[in-house]
Amino acid sequence: MKRKFILLLMAFIMAAPAAAQTVKISDVADFLKGTWKINEKERYEHWTVCPDKLEGRGFNLENGLEKTYETLEIRMVDGKIKYFATVPDQNDGKTIEFPLTKSSANELTFENPDHDFPKKIVYKKLSPTEISVSVFGEGEKGFSLKLVKIPDQVNFFQY
Repeated sequence: MKRKFILLLMAFIMAAPAAAQTVKISDVADFLKGTWKINEKERYEHWTVCPDKLEGRGFNLENGLEKTYETLEIRMVDGKIKYFATVPDQNDGKTIEFPLTKSSANELTFENPDHDFPKKIVYKKLSPTEISVSVFGEGEKGFSLKLVKIPDQVNFFQY
């Protein structure tokens, strides 16, 4: 009996690291996928789920053409999930990283206290078709935006 218990315990311990490695980025941030329109503005955010990361971009529509103003990525680095933002005309075009500090099925919080602005970015699922993005600087000063999901089969340029 004792031997079976020890073998079972060893099997569990050996399987634990393998199970931890099966977590996918899409499991953490799946609610972001798709195209989202910022309420009352012609600004959009689009997220694509890839096997090992989420790729995103923020863009405007100008004369019916997309003009990207930021590229985004959520991926695992050294066992930690991080959010990467690149805005060509800010930070000398360098990518800024924000480690995930809090997560649930409906909310993701990324923080980089050393960055000037933002220091914290929070994505929150309000419903299957609505999310909010809150961006905070020093002392939690910042702003929030409400985004509405554009159905996949609809041409979002109509919006």
